[in-house]
Amino acid sequence: MENIDQTLKELVVKNSLRNINKDSIKDELKFVEDLGYDSLRYINLIVEIEDTFGVQLTLLSELVVSSNTYGDLKNFVVKQLDNK
Repeated sequence: MENIDQTLKELVVKNSLRNINKDSIKDELKFVEDLGYDSLRYINLIVEIEDTFGVQLTLLSELVVSSNTYGDLKNFVVKQLDNK
């Protein structure tokens, strides 16, 4: 899980509109308010997650509706990887 967490944090930092450090990303941080995400950045992040982890985009589309925080995203990706 540590590898997944670190990789996700790197992707989140890469796609964020704000200058953030991956070590400052905590589970409770919100994508819009805390990390400066807009819908286009969020879609780019989802595509990169799909490419990096081999999780299907159709499964991740559920995440757009249900994920507000980094922790939500991490839990969703881990769950999908466990189901592979």
